[in-house]
Amino acid sequence: MRGQRWVAATLVLLAAAAVGSDVARLQAPQGERYVNYLEHWPSDFRAVLEGTRSLLAGNDPYRVALGPAKSSPKYFVDGVTYRFNYPPSHLLLYVPIALVTRNDETAGRIWFHLLLVMLLALAVVVWRLADSIVDTPAMAVAALFPLLAIQPGALLALERGQSDVVLSLLAWWAIAAASRGRWGWATFLAFASALMKPYAMLLAIGIMSANVELRQRRASVIGALAAAALLLLPVARFLRESIQSMRPRSQMFWPSWQNWGLRNVGWSIDHPFAEPGRVLFCGLCVVAAVLCWLCLRRALRERDASGTTLSLVMFALCALEALIGGAQTAYSYAMLYLMPGLLVIALTQPAIAERLELTRRERLLLAPSLLASLVTFWMFRPWWSSTNQPFAGFAAIVLVWLVLTFATASLLRRERRPSAPDPAA
Repeated sequence: MRGQRWVAATLVLLAAAAVGSDVARLQAPQGERYVNYLEHWPSDFRAVLEGTRSLLAGNDPYRVALGPAKSSPKYFVDGVTYRFNYPPSHLLLYVPIALVTRNDETAGRIWFHLLLVMLLALAVVVWRLADSIVDTPAMAVAALFPLLAIQPGALLALERGQSDVVLSLLAWWAIAAASRGRWGWATFLAFASALMKPYAMLLAIGIMSANVELRQRRASVIGALAAAALLLLPVARFLRESIQSMRPRSQMFWPSWQNWGLRNVGWSIDHPFAEPGRVLFCGLCVVAAVLCWLCLRRALRERDASGTTLSLVMFALCALEALIGGAQTAYSYAMLYLMPGLLVIALTQPAIAERLELTRRERLLLAPSLLASLVTFWMFRPWWSSTNQPFAGFAAIVLVWLVLTFATASLLRRERRPSAPDPAA
């Protein structure tokens, strides 16, 4: 009972952090916006949609923008002007909507409502994952959906029509599928997300390599090949250009509170520590991901269903943070990749503590650290301060450190646990 009260308190505080720090923008002198709105709505969606329309017209979407294009960016690399700077597979996501309507504003409104539906689907996925670890009522979806929708990164994604909502859903759907032993489908979904934006690539590789049975390995290979055949082969001729066009974006560093990337965390500690800090913190994420992957392999061998799901969730958090946080600039809408896993942890805190056999003192140390990190992640920025510090970046590091501690404790305590006596002896 006490554990469930703590879960409820955590969810209430997450909502209070998001809503409280959002409405604080209405105070002077900030005005009504945290991030300036762009001229054409929804700006990010329209930029990719224009590239998709160029592709469907038989053009090179990286070089040619159609006549009425208004949102396509311009990047100059080695004397060449590029009009699109995402992987070519990303264009295929927008083909259905480009075929449905030629009006960009109508397409934007359709896309906006599709993103809301996908956030609801993401809430269902979070509930299913939490329920496979500890009994969680379906009514939790009623709280999870608004918690996902009012988080600052999600609001910016909705305003700009960002695809991270879709790609996060694919990644966490993959985790849910893997937790139920559907490894072929899980690998397909994970690689589908990674091919459209590479943030989930480490996650996809980890899922494909975690199998302990030959049949599962074959299913994973088939799933990866199917994703490549569907999303990579049709646009493979643009791969070289996509790598060239992404160079300026990959080198763009933005030292602002909105950039929660690990390089900005190092920069905010000490400017010369920016790059060493990024390497150090990324290394921490990779180490944590490897340990969680080892926990996953052990849980699979022991046929431990709840342990498999918990290890998958923690591995996903670390694997995603390693690539998202490792980027020069991590925009707030990229938080959507981590939010589902964070909510699963928030819902299953008592089960995690019980599973790791934490003492009362250890629980008292763990609970406030986890709560503070989660609350910070749901803030726009602290409303009591005008500082430019990337608080969400620091929160992500603390969360990865906690996951690293979970994984290490799980591995060590299972090694030390005495084996049960043989009944026949």
